[in-house]
Amino acid sequence: MNLLRVVNIFFILIMIILLPFGLNSYSGSKIYYIAFTIISAYALLISFKKNSIAFESFFSLLIWLGLWFKFTIQISFFNNMFPEGAGIFDYKQGSFDQVLIIS
Repeated sequence: MNLLRVVNIFFILIMIILLPFGLNSYSGSKIYYIAFTIISAYALLISFKKNSIAFESFFSLLIWLGLWFKFTIQISFFNNMFPEGAGIFDYKQGSFDQVLIIS
C-alpha cells in the first residue's frame, strides 16, 4: 500500500467518524451539510492523486482543515461557539445554510 492510499484512507476515516456528530449538531438544512461534506471530501481526495503537485495537495488540505474540519468540530463539540467573533451572525438555521453555500 503506497503512501497516497494511506493518506486517502486516513482522511476518509476522519470524515466518516466526524460526519454523524456534525450532521446531528447542524441546525440548518441537512442537505446543505451533506453536500458541503461531499464537495469537501472530493476536493481533498482528488488533490492527493498520483499526478498532483505538492502545492495542490497542501492548499487543498488547508482549505479542508479551515472549512469542513473546523466547522464540523465547532458545531459538534463546542456547541456552535466560534471564538473568532460572530459579527452580525445570528445563529439561525438560515444563517448556517448561507455560510455553507458561501463556503
